Amino acid sequence: MYKKYGVEGIWMIHSYFTVDPVAPDGSKRVVLSGADLDNNIARVYIFSEDGEVIETFGDQPVSADFYHTGLWQSWSCDGKRVFYKSGTEDNPLIVMRYLDSGKEVVIDGDMEGAPPTDTPIVSGLLGMLYAAGYGTGVYNPHIANVPFQARDKHGLFVYDMNTGKTELKLTINDILSIHPDRDKLIKLDKEMRSRFGDDEGLTLMSYCVRWDRSGENFMFHFGNHCQKRGEPRLCYLFSADKNLNNVNYIIDVGGESVGTHFNWHPDGKRLVGYYKPTKNDKFYIASVNSDGTNLTKLVDHSSGGHPSICPTNYNLLATDDTRYINNGFETSLGQVLLYDLTTGKPVRTLEIPQKNIIPQRSGRNPHRICHHPVFTNDGNKLFFNVLPGKNAHVGMIEI
Repeated sequence: MYKKYGVEGIWMIHSYFTVDPVAPDGSKRVVLSGADLDNNIARVYIFSEDGEVIETFGDQPVSADFYHTGLWQSWSCDGKRVFYKSGTEDNPLIVMRYLDSGKEVVIDGDMEGAPPTDTPIVSGLLGMLYAAGYGTGVYNPHIANVPFQARDKHGLFVYDMNTGKTELKLTINDILSIHPDRDKLIKLDKEMRSRFGDDEGLTLMSYCVRWDRSGENFMFHFGNHCQKRGEPRLCYLFSADKNLNNVNYIIDVGGESVGTHFNWHPDGKRLVGYYKPTKNDKFYIASVNSDGTNLTKLVDHSSGGHPSICPTNYNLLATDDTRYINNGFETSLGQVLLYDLTTGKPVRTLEIPQKNIIPQRSGRNPHRICHHPVFTNDGNKLFFNVLPGKNAHVGMIEI
């Protein structure tokens, strides 16, 4: 049904549905992450096109976010280097490894995949998400990298791996100052202070940096939609150029309207994601221009999964659904689907294990995965995560 990339006894995963795991230099190498659960060690793996392990490196303890996005391993634009995350949630590190020599450049910082061109890397602090309750369901502000209310000390950071320079380029207060709903947010902030204390306003952060395929622009989230403190759900999409000289508001997907998992269309002009006009509606897959105009339904599919458009065929869309359960098997099944946008109908559906039978617990853990289907840049392959038992692996189909 699909080609398997994996190692016996290792829990394997690719980065995300926005990061192509195949090297851009034509070598067809594949970069993944794997964890030895018995010894609690995670590392980066590089595979040949045939699925043979070429190289491993980056040994470190396994953390909860690994089970969602691995080590955010990403190729450099020339295929000669690999970027990956290291350190801890409260003291994250970014590593750039030269594959020919094994030399590594390490700086303090965080990332959600490297841009498709080259450094600098732009990112928020992922530890803030977990402090807000993402992945655990518990609000733990004391573990945040920076206090949430220190809004001039966190936001979007720029990391230049070639010079080692780190800069906080766009703070939470900077974003608030240009936000079209600024007055509304200030009012809600005061309400939260009246509920939680004078030093406790809204849990605002910037996160989920997603690059377009040119590497010239990225989108990011601003809000609190991951928090588990009972605040009003806030989530806004913004875009910016790679130097953060041009920051633009796109759309509100956290209030009465709800959206999730937006991703760049390969045309670099639109975003694609799940959207519902009101909280009582069903999700559907929509596109929206990067200036917030022309919100258009593409597919009537409501999973809230991870949609993306084939870079060489704009009429082909991939997404996933982890709600599809079959209790008669050792694992619960999810789906990876390919849609023809000219008809709005699926042209291929794969039923794939996504949750094992070990008793479930909340948060990110080795007992469930998101399939995260991702097209390769040449449009010829689709990669996705699979969990058929104790250990996950990565699957691939030809398009």
